[in-house]
Amino acid sequence: MTWTNAGPPAPASTFDDVAFRHVLGRFATGVTVVTTLDEGGRLCGFTASSFTSVSLDPPLVLVCVSYAARSYQHLLGRGAFTIHILNGDQGEVARAFASPGRDRSGACDWRVNERGLPLLSQCHAALECTLFREFAGGDHAIVVAQVERLYADNDGDRPLMWYRGALFPLSAGDQPNV
Repeated sequence: MTWTNAGPPAPASTFDDVAFRHVLGRFATGVTVVTTLDEGGRLCGFTASSFTSVSLDPPLVLVCVSYAARSYQHLLGRGAFTIHILNGDQGEVARAFASPGRDRSGACDWRVNERGLPLLSQCHAALECTLFREFAGGDHAIVVAQVERLYADNDGDRPLMWYRGALFPLSAGDQPNV
């Protein structure tokens, strides 16, 4: 392997955004869709691969959302949302929620549960959350959420992954024997 010397940090005006995205694309992540309702009760949400656990006690996770995303204000205003970990066959759902201006309600089947949160009818797992804290993170908000309820798919579907600009299901051979 040949390493390129990164050298000292470049000033923001000369930083290579394309190279940065290329390097970050080498980190494989799961794919989530974060949903909430707007003030009119319409489904809104976004696709996020920047999702991780934070704490077990209390149960906290974080997700990053662009300040420019229409869903950002609805997420903060409502203070509650659902994070869906997508199945390997839900690439179209991920693309639909990643497309600016697209109507989310027709992307897949969903319902509003008894707590008033939108829940996709199919996903690998889901976490109902309430807003815990928000932090500034450049052009994105770092949203820390407390997990209130969990859902898990028990039929063994494979999760959807994002790597080097492509969506794909994690194959059975890629999973460790536990």
